[in-house]
Amino acid sequence: MARNLTEEQIPDSWKYDLLDNLTERVSGHTPSKSYPEYWNGGIKWISLADTFRLDNGYLYETDKEISQEGINNSSAQLHPAETVVLSRDAGIGKSGVMAEPMAVSQHFIAWKCDNEKKMNSWFLYNWLQFHKLEFERQAVGSTIKTIGLPFFKKLKIAAPPYKEQHKIAKILSTWDRAISTTERLIDNSKQQKKALMQQLLTGNKRFSIYSENWLSDSLENIVGKIYGGGTPSRNEPRYWSGKIPWVTVKDLVSHRISGAQEHITESGLSNSSANIVPAGTVIIATRMALGKAVISECDVAINQDLKAICNSDKVTSSFLHYWFILHSDQIERMGTGSTVKGIQLESIKSLKMTLPRSLEEQDKIASVLINADNEIELLEQQLADLKLGKKALMQQLLTGKRRVKIDDKEIA
Repeated sequence: MARNLTEEQIPDSWKYDLLDNLTERVSGHTPSKSYPEYWNGGIKWISLADTFRLDNGYLYETDKEISQEGINNSSAQLHPAETVVLSRDAGIGKSGVMAEPMAVSQHFIAWKCDNEKKMNSWFLYNWLQFHKLEFERQAVGSTIKTIGLPFFKKLKIAAPPYKEQHKIAKILSTWDRAISTTERLIDNSKQQKKALMQQLLTGNKRFSIYSENWLSDSLENIVGKIYGGGTPSRNEPRYWSGKIPWVTVKDLVSHRISGAQEHITESGLSNSSANIVPAGTVIIATRMALGKAVISECDVAINQDLKAICNSDKVTSSFLHYWFILHSDQIERMGTGSTVKGIQLESIKSLKMTLPRSLEEQDKIASVLINADNEIELLEQQLADLKLGKKALMQQLLTGKRRVKIDDKEIA
């Protein structure tokens, strides 16, 4: 990273220097586990168990706590609030800002900022976020990758004057708040959809225009044809790179699919157990990724780890699709196998299914859930746009290509 940074063109008013000269770099330690009195003493201690909490700005909670005695009898230190922390082992490159005084384990590097107004914590946090992929590339190791301490001793940063750092951080925090708000909206929408599914697909909540009792039977007696697929020989190039999407478990990334990563030819289809699944058919995973269910928006072929479950005069594809989504956890628990879990087709067929007798009521239920999905997809697109917008702005602000106003004066 340092070699690339020296080639950057930065404004004259900015300072290009070792990060160590602008902050106080500190590392961490783990108190001995042999002494219970070193632990659970009310001092929050950032460990590998907290990696998932990083990359979200402030770090408020930690999985473990240590005591003052643990600090006194080890190399651990208590660092002040606003200290910036970065993971150099698991979750390499993830960073955060301490919301209150905390200690860290040896798997992290931390920087105390605002030393004589040289470095703003949130400017540094955003700078670390911007260079996250570069940190990941610096990690070495055959089994567990890590970034060695010598790298951080040579780490350089291009930093504007403190007031400009503060203003840049403030601008980017506005984007962070918009991103956090959208993420919360997505989480709430998903929870609402889950509740709707539980109510509508079980008959606990019904539309007033429908009063007929629901049908209850085994899935085998309700759905239409159930069939699987196969894999054309990899030794025959003429079977591959055709026009037919060939769906495997790795393509089940959303509830609706419109293609596949690999394609096969008509010859590959006719010379294997692969089968065409018509558009609008439900596809479920019966080996690996158990519980995954999608509905195909185009004709596709499937491999042997998947099953196509067709609609019938008793059930619509859309209702069947959401029914499988609702019962995904139950299906996953039915899997057997020591390494790769799978589920027998007979177990799928024997599942008890309860559904409206009226296809019209089924479609009405599905339409409500489709609308919920559409709202979630819209929010997810907004979130993607916000993240892309922030990334582009970081590219401008953190390199000095775009300047900010301070005291109503444009910095040029």
